[in-house]
Amino acid sequence: MRRSTRCLAVKEHEAILNALQRRDGAGLSHILRAHLRHKREEVLQAGFAETEGNDLALRIA
Repeated sequence: MRRSTRCLAVKEHEAILNALQRRDGAGLSHILRAHLRHKREEVLQAGFAETEGNDLALRIA
């Protein structure tokens, strides 16, 4: 994982915790969806998964 990717992940996790503390369901939903989109792209770029249509298929070694 690149440093810039780690920094983004840390910021996203902090934002998730902050939204939980504020009990901001709408904000949390937005943050989680963005975080999962970023993670999906990272997994695809690393070659740990491939896409089949709109589905993500993990490769198990």
